[in-house]
Amino acid sequence: MIETVGTEELRGVETTHYYAIVDLLRYEKIAPPAEREKLRSLLGEVVEQSGLGKIPVDVWVDELGLVRKLTMAFSAMQPGTTEHATMSMSFELYDYGKDVEIELPPAAEVVDASAHQR
Repeated sequence: MIETVGTEELRGVETTHYYAIVDLLRYEKIAPPAEREKLRSLLGEVVEQSGLGKIPVDVWVDELGLVRKLTMAFSAMQPGTTEHATMSMSFELYDYGKDVEIELPPAAEVVDASAHQR
C-alpha cells in the first residue's frame, strides 16, 4: 500500500511525500532470485522473533526519483522477552553527486555493537 501525502520542500528541493506499509514477508518475492532463499529465512526469523511483519514508512522523493528523506517508527517484541521496544528512525539525504569526506573517530571512541547483544 502506497499513498501520496502531498508535496513538501526539503532543503530547497520540491518533493512528493509518500506513506507506505512495508510487508517484510513480501520483500523476498521482489529480491533477485539468487537471494530469495536467504531472505526468506532471515526475514522469517525477524518476524517470528519481533512480531513485526509490517513497517509503516514515510518517504520523500524528488522529481529525479531520488529519496530525500525516509522516516519510520514501530514497536516490536524484544527477542526472548514479552516486552516491546519502540524505535524510530529518520534519514535525510542531500548533496547527491558531491564528494564525501569522512573522518573516522579515534579507536578509543569506537564500540563493537555486537558485544551488546543479548
